[in-house]
Amino acid sequence: MNQGFVFSNHVDISFPQKFYKPIYEELWHNFCYTGCEGNFMISEESELIIGSPCKNSEIDVLSVDNEGVYMRFSDRKILLEAYFELLQKIIPVNLEEGKEELFIPAYSKKYVKSAKVKMIHLCLMPKTSLLFFRKSMRLAGFLGYTHLIVEFWGTYRFRCMEELGWPDSSYTREEIMALFEEAREFGME
Repeated sequence: MNQGFVFSNHVDISFPQKFYKPIYEELWHNFCYTGCEGNFMISEESELIIGSPCKNSEIDVLSVDNEGVYMRFSDRKILLEAYFELLQKIIPVNLEEGKEELFIPAYSKKYVKSAKVKMIHLCLMPKTSLLFFRKSMRLAGFLGYTHLIVEFWGTYRFRCMEELGWPDSSYTREEIMALFEEAREFGME
């Protein structure tokens, strides 16, 4: 096998407390094909550490070596961009229970702050399920969109003008706010 980080059904992950959200654990589990549980240890440091990697001193550089993953970062957007890209590089080698083996190829990448605005417009139609909308929104976050514009087609009853929402096809304020909170967890406004 090529150079890179090989891990099994359990790995320690040090994640910064100020940016931690439970969704990042769920994503790890899912991108590992449910073959690896990440033991997220919340830290005060501005570092992402998986396994026992060699630490570099350069800021905003994600490094994967044979021992693990390391990144010291300057802000949340850079951390999320690097973490989401890292998840996409996980390769299953063996998913047989008790013999799980996953692999991330060795690489090093410098991430830079970007003032780039990347918007996506999603419609929430009466026949659109919240699950489908949520998946679409998550994908937009993974693809680096910075802003989410949602158009409700009678699916939300605004307090200021309830007539805009269909009584039988509207989602509750709690359901919509939960979606928006998740969009923020993916780095979108």
